[in-house]
Amino acid sequence: MMQRWLGDRDLPGMNILTRVACILALNVAAACAADRLVIHEWGTLTSLQDEDGRAIAGINADDEAVPAFVHEVAPNLIRSRDGIGKGIPGVHPDVTMRLETPVLYIHAPAGFAGRVDVGVKFAGGWLTEFYPDAEVTAPGIDQKAGTVGHITGDGTLRWTGLKIGGDAAGPKTDARVWLSPRRVAADNVTTVGGESERFLFYRGVGKADQILSLRRDSTTGGERAVPNADPAMNPPYWLADIRPDGTAAIQSVSPLGSSRPFQEGDYDTANVAALRDGMKGELIAAGLNQDEADALLNTWADSYFKNPGLRAFYLYPREAVDKLLPLTVTPAADVTRVMVGRIELVTPEERAVMGKLSTANLQEAEKEYAGLGRFRAAMALDEERRYPSEELEKFMGTMSVAFYRP
Repeated sequence: MMQRWLGDRDLPGMNILTRVACILALNVAAACAADRLVIHEWGTLTSLQDEDGRAIAGINADDEAVPAFVHEVAPNLIRSRDGIGKGIPGVHPDVTMRLETPVLYIHAPAGFAGRVDVGVKFAGGWLTEFYPDAEVTAPGIDQKAGTVGHITGDGTLRWTGLKIGGDAAGPKTDARVWLSPRRVAADNVTTVGGESERFLFYRGVGKADQILSLRRDSTTGGERAVPNADPAMNPPYWLADIRPDGTAAIQSVSPLGSSRPFQEGDYDTANVAALRDGMKGELIAAGLNQDEADALLNTWADSYFKNPGLRAFYLYPREAVDKLLPLTVTPAADVTRVMVGRIELVTPEERAVMGKLSTANLQEAEKEYAGLGRFRAAMALDEERRYPSEELEKFMGTMSVAFYRP
């Protein structure tokens, strides 16, 4: 009878008094949660879309490099510069989504002495960077030979026998992208091999689409959400246009809504803080603790709020997160997963710049090209696909921009 009432709240090691308390308490879930692992996870799912809402491939370029101690499945698969120098693949044709800095925190109940196993799978993608050490599979990558092919399956990571708690510090680093997630009140984790950190970290690349697609309205010039077949997968979103001078224009757009074109009076430096505050409130409402929400936003402060460009943000529905990134935890835990969908949008101004690459002198073209941001190589190749020309092909050859051919 007791087992039937408790259902999946019954945990190995839960004593009889706690079980009775769970049954008798007015708030059963709250009473049982005190003896149950709590896991909070956040991350960013980034894509680049053209004017028709189509994902542009080849976005394996880094925005925030991680410290050197982080494990890599294929060194230099995540490009940090243009070119196809030795050991550095070009723009990978399979990569339409970046899985950026998912961080998983474990909050253990008092006196917890068990071991924890955590596994994650990226449907149609590779989990390319991770810490601490884990078992990894990456179909399409030969880790011994160091060769990278096509994505041929689902990449996986598995941490087994994690010790929870203790004061073992993580590796020394001054990287903000690593220090910001550490400033959270969570339990440390230590692997069987002895690597420790405040969190489980991983990144990846995949051939996946955002659930939100934004199409430029040829009549108004604004962005229009393309209806998803599943009504639950049509989220509201923020649209933000960040300028190099630090001013920004933002809009909050309802599900399936259309944005209006930004006007000059919409741009203000105060809008960046307003966007951050609005996102923080939504992150906390979705289940993150305040320090966890701050950690996400501080980690991506430059990329989200300072780097120039037109981008959309939205909260990925939990159902979609679990489908894209199935997560397993043993023993059972209360799991909160909050992923930010981020879409970088190609603007008319960027199209105009790309149109000049084949006509400007090399010095001017290189400067214009550099101003297109971290996904400039993917954008240039997409421009050649749409508007092929010998001049543009020659420029990209000069810049060593080409698709990697697995």
